[in-house]
Amino acid sequence: MKFSEYWLCKWFSVHIDHNSLLKNFSAAGLEVTSIEKVSKYFKNVIIGKITKCIKHPKNSKLYINTVDIGLPTTLNIVCSNKNCRVNLKVAVATLESTFPNAYKTHTMNIKHYISEGTLCSAYTLGISLYDSKKIIEFPKNAPIGADVYKYLKLYDNIISINVTTNRTDCSSIFGIARDLSLVSGYKLKKPIFNKIFPVTQEKLLISVKSPKFCPRYIGRVIKNINVNVTTPIWIAEKLRRSGFISQGIIKDLSNYILLELGQPIFAYDLKKIEKKIIVREAKSNEIFFLSHNKTISLTSGTLVIASDTNILSIAGIIHSMYSHITIDTKDIFLECAFFDPEKILNCSHDYNLYTETSQYYGNGNVDPFFSFSVFERFTALLLKICGGEPGPVINITCKKFLPVLKNIILYKKKITRLVGNFVTKKEIENILLRVGCKLISTKFFWNVYIPTWRSDLSIEEDLIEEIFRVYGYDNIPGIPIDFPIKPSVSTTTILPLQRIKVLLSDRGYQEVITYSFVNPKIQKLIFPMKQALNIINPMSQDMSVMRLSLLTGLINVATYNKNRQQNRIRIFESGLCYIPDGNACFGVRQDFMLSGIVIGSRFNEHWDIPNREIDFYDVKGDLESIFYLTYNDSNIVFKNSTNNFILHPQKSSDIYYQGKSIGFVGVIHPVLKKKLNFTNVSIVLFELFYKYFYKYNIPYFNNITKFPVNRRDISIIIKNEISVKDVINLCKNTLYNKIVDINIFDIYKGKGIQNGYKSLSISIIFQCNTKTLQDEEISNMVNKCLTALKNKFKISLRNT
Repeated sequence: MKFSEYWLCKWFSVHIDHNSLLKNFSAAGLEVTSIEKVSKYFKNVIIGKITKCIKHPKNSKLYINTVDIGLPTTLNIVCSNKNCRVNLKVAVATLESTFPNAYKTHTMNIKHYISEGTLCSAYTLGISLYDSKKIIEFPKNAPIGADVYKYLKLYDNIISINVTTNRTDCSSIFGIARDLSLVSGYKLKKPIFNKIFPVTQEKLLISVKSPKFCPRYIGRVIKNINVNVTTPIWIAEKLRRSGFISQGIIKDLSNYILLELGQPIFAYDLKKIEKKIIVREAKSNEIFFLSHNKTISLTSGTLVIASDTNILSIAGIIHSMYSHITIDTKDIFLECAFFDPEKILNCSHDYNLYTETSQYYGNGNVDPFFSFSVFERFTALLLKICGGEPGPVINITCKKFLPVLKNIILYKKKITRLVGNFVTKKEIENILLRVGCKLISTKFFWNVYIPTWRSDLSIEEDLIEEIFRVYGYDNIPGIPIDFPIKPSVSTTTILPLQRIKVLLSDRGYQEVITYSFVNPKIQKLIFPMKQALNIINPMSQDMSVMRLSLLTGLINVATYNKNRQQNRIRIFESGLCYIPDGNACFGVRQDFMLSGIVIGSRFNEHWDIPNREIDFYDVKGDLESIFYLTYNDSNIVFKNSTNNFILHPQKSSDIYYQGKSIGFVGVIHPVLKKKLNFTNVSIVLFELFYKYFYKYNIPYFNNITKFPVNRRDISIIIKNEISVKDVINLCKNTLYNKIVDINIFDIYKGKGIQNGYKSLSISIIFQCNTKTLQDEEISNMVNKCLTALKNKFKISLRNT
């Protein structure tokens, strides 16, 4: 949200300097994202009054103006702007004026008439986003001779803040000022809302057929207004500094009230409304006419404002072409309503229509109990600027569907338990009253009634957080909370996730964090046989389903980086995945996963290292390093993968721990790789179920033996389908406590080896803790190992 610092500060009874204001933003938890000056500095541009205006005798497009600038003598200024007229207050640049671009005004002879200055437009003064290049028109009460820079408060700052979705009360200038007043203690000026009495008794019949979605609808007829009035500069400037361009007085006033008080107000041309206003749900395929003859086919359930014959607007979102205010409009109908936020949000998503008003309604920013006051404020401003004859307020309210005031029980003991006992009861009650709550105090708790504008306060913990936000985190003493600490003994040793992250980072990976909402098209490519959970109100169609795997988000990240010339990518992520499961709580199983993608070369480019693409064994080694941390690596088994949609059938493995599948690793399937537009690059993926390998065995340490190690090598011939892992495990189990290490140092298939068989060369390291092993003992152990292999796997010794 963007706004004028001066506008905000006017809501306080005391002057607040710039630095103090920023400090209070931080204390309130409102993030300031940027600060910029309203305008570059210029000087000696003053307010003048045109006392005489005649057309140039030799050029009908020029005007000769006599301008009073508060000095004994007047100035003659030639200007081509059409809105020059007698008694107009204008910005005058004299010979002493200087502009941001170093331009200076000079005396000029224009068609034989001397021009002694310039009548300035906003463009001339370097004020951006102003509505036109016409000369600036000041109000009639603007003082002649006043400095324009000071009069327009151009020393002001434009502040941009990030309003989080839970703090909808801070979506208006008044809301922000109210919150800053709360944390700073500065007195807030109360807004003045004078009741407008009707001049005419004309009404419009209103029928609310969907009170569930529109529990409050307020309206009023105003006749004989002038919609062609120029927007006062004080309103136009505040809008400009908030990022709004002037669009005519009615729209400008609507935007002004929206920014100031956070309540959308719609205005309709009364002449275009036939008989009555109907708030209803649209019929299926009903046509809605936008401006420029564009149409939308509405779905049933869309909330609309209609007359007997036409749809006037999609409720809370946008006008139709049948209801727009035009330069010929004389009579209008004002609408101030409360619509169901979810209904408006759904309509915005359905039709991809996002307006300022739809965001206010959809985010729940609108306080239905503030509507009458805002409506009177808007009417008063409109009558003051445009004139007119107001009718009586028409109020259609269904209290049954209005938001219910929340009531929270706040226990004193809980505050003490969570944060200590340093805030007194009187201070707590004072803070809650300043927040706007109503209290009923008892011996052990408070019954707290939440103000209607604080939708973020829902549970007891919210209230406690609010108390200490207002109290000031800097004021909390650094005293440990006094509670007995019981020593606990962990019966299960857990491998911290952080340790795994550090290991992967040490091996060249970078951690990423992606949304749990993913693109359904990408996810369907990866998991064509799985059904994902659809999101009812997605942020966009590219984020409309819950992820079944972290790989969907990682692939998006990899694609983004690959498209930006990043050819070597090593990323990982940990997080929850959401799998539909009828046997799980609420029908959704949440699995915590660890996943990664590796793309490109094995090493960074180096003159002394051969360039080689990453392969399956590189990433398998990274995973084995993780398993080694658990001291359970001997129980991990890699088997040929059955995941043929994602992984290459010959270059992938499923990973098992104690017979249970805990994940997979492998090269991406060529077909999937092509669909994802990855070309000429190696890609290896992995994904693990964290819950199956996070426990680790405590290692036991022995004294270092002083006796020597002995190595023996054997070469055996074995069937291809028998895994190397099974051979190693059998050897270890046969010679338990005798083998220090066992390793496969050669695998051979080819000449001299029968088809369907392979040759394994194995090194076995023997060592005893109590004595030096003799050759005969070592030979007996080797023979024992060979006998076990022959009995189980039918191996034979290789002679050559």
